[in-house]
Amino acid sequence: MSDKDNCTISIQHPQNIGKRLFITANYMPESQHVNQSLIDKNMKEIQKGKNGVIICSDSNAHSTTWGNEINNKRGDNLELLLAKLDLTIANMDLSPTYHKNNSHTTIDLTLKNEEAPQIINWCIIKGESHSDHELIQFEIAETNNKTIIEKVNRKKPKKNFKQFKHILHKK
Repeated sequence: MSDKDNCTISIQHPQNIGKRLFITANYMPESQHVNQSLIDKNMKEIQKGKNGVIICSDSNAHSTTWGNEINNKRGDNLELLLAKLDLTIANMDLSPTYHKNNSHTTIDLTLKNEEAPQIINWCIIKGESHSDHELIQFEIAETNNKTIIEKVNRKKPKKNFKQFKHILHKK
């Protein structure tokens, strides 16, 4: 479920005992057709067990559906793939997430299936990423309105495994 462009973790679903929630950081290279993405292969496996999935994707695709001024072919293809896989876009702000020179586009998508918990407090943290992509933060709701994940960052953060273990043990 992981490769050079995807990193997937699986946790106990916070609302469905016996089910899993898969969370994937996904990069879709412009040189690769969206149907060749590991998302398509992973979703077939995830859907078999009626598990939840949240995908944080650098899609490199333009569509008016997620805030761009025009669609490109890649955006059209991704829209078809999302419909086929029954994935919805959880972005609550359609502002640009990518800035390079004079280009400002929305290519970073937060996707989820129906079995995934509700995504709340989704927002773009402007200017803090030190990247040409904005930092995106959201929370995953539990049934008791607490959250299990406080921040999800789609960019490659510096690895701090000590802090990661501390956060996991705190939950």
